[in-house]
Amino acid sequence: MLSAISSALSGVLAFIKKTNVISNNVANLLTDDFKKSRATFTEGKNGGVNTIVEKVNTPGYPIPQTPGITAQETSNVDIAEEMTNLILAEKGFKANLKTIKAADENLGTLLDIKV
Repeated sequence: MLSAISSALSGVLAFIKKTNVISNNVANLLTDDFKKSRATFTEGKNGGVNTIVEKVNTPGYPIPQTPGITAQETSNVDIAEEMTNLILAEKGFKANLKTIKAADENLGTLLDIKV
């Protein structure tokens, strides 16, 4: 039971990190030359989750050359993609919290059994 709680807690922390990455991408949506990041999950030790954050170097839309402006392109952040990822992160976060709650209830029931 403790391994279920540990794995689910690892998942919660991974989704928090993913949400932070998404938030940073959305905050820089209108920042010229900004390159978004992506958080991906890999299997960690003992069933846990590792989060890998990496830059996505796809180009943004080109900016017409204007005297005095040095930016070459817009950011490569797609708001629709980020909102979809945010919804998925919310669902994953809630699923892991339900796992923690269920394991906690089962552990409590086990401890309440009288011999």
